[in-house]
Amino acid sequence: MKIYEVPSDRRYWVVRAEGGLYYDHFTKNGLMALGHLKSLGIELKDSDKFIPDEGWLKDSIAKKSEVRGSSKRQESVGFNQVKNFIYDIKDGDWVITVGYDSLRVGIVQGDAYIKKESVVVYYDIEKDKKVEMEANLRRCVNWGPRISRSAMPFGLLSSLRANQTVFNLDKHWEAIYHSLYPAFSKENDLYLSLKIRQENEISNYSVVQILSFLNEIEVIAKELDDRLEEREFDEIFSQYVSSGLLTLTTKAQFNSPGDIWNKLDFSGLKKTKMAYVLVAYAMLFGNEHAGMDGIIDLESRQKLWEIVAKRLDQKDMKHVVASLELSKPKYDTSVLEAKDKNEITKSSSGR
Repeated sequence: MKIYEVPSDRRYWVVRAEGGLYYDHFTKNGLMALGHLKSLGIELKDSDKFIPDEGWLKDSIAKKSEVRGSSKRQESVGFNQVKNFIYDIKDGDWVITVGYDSLRVGIVQGDAYIKKESVVVYYDIEKDKKVEMEANLRRCVNWGPRISRSAMPFGLLSSLRANQTVFNLDKHWEAIYHSLYPAFSKENDLYLSLKIRQENEISNYSVVQILSFLNEIEVIAKELDDRLEEREFDEIFSQYVSSGLLTLTTKAQFNSPGDIWNKLDFSGLKKTKMAYVLVAYAMLFGNEHAGMDGIIDLESRQKLWEIVAKRLDQKDMKHVVASLELSKPKYDTSVLEAKDKNEITKSSSGR
């Protein structure tokens, strides 16, 4: 397990695949496409790069829209869709496309281009059952993880409700990462993702215990290098509570299943403090090492494991994990990280 560090300049987009009809065309051919120009009758030659003058593009869409009797609103919406696709989506941005029963997250590769040749996906070759996509305004995408609709968190589903073909998802960036990563960081904040897979009624006791444990590992992580000993933990924890020093915040949907998304503030502290949290978090699932051997020295690891193991036992966390059927996201995100390797497992310097 690792803590992925979110680049501050990355942007996030949705490009719909005609209600899911062209989902396979996108994901099997490493691309995304927009049919707006073709549907307007704007004829274009094949081009490896299509970045026209914005004024020309706007005028061309306006003229064709007028011929077709489109309203000014429809014209404006259409232009903005094409504008987003060509100019605003940048190389390295993340994009989501949605199918009938799943979504895929990918990373944009390069600029827009024109390709008039149709993309065909065969579903039954013998019966010639196929779907042809003629949208010719395209961009290359390296598609990463597939998330089935049944596993999509409510927070991510709610962010996809816009009706446009192309729209920005920047304000929902947390939902994207919580859906993909068990742990990630941005600037001074550490985020943890938990999935409740229990389909029966959720135990209030178990929910209280897991949130209480997460509060405790924040204190353990922040105090481990200084004064913390297991026998002194309760006193130090009480000081944090009375002084209002606990920073853990939670976004949760306690459905059956549900999600628990947490954020902790590590302003002014070394990145290794986040690594301490990750080890404690991983111990919930029986993974004590969590891939942090190269960052946390042996003495600190042993001390951390001893304290956290005691807290796990005292709070009956084995029962809690089993009761809620807790799990964490498990996706291969290496494709999405191809252009940036900002991981705490590779950089543990302080700020």
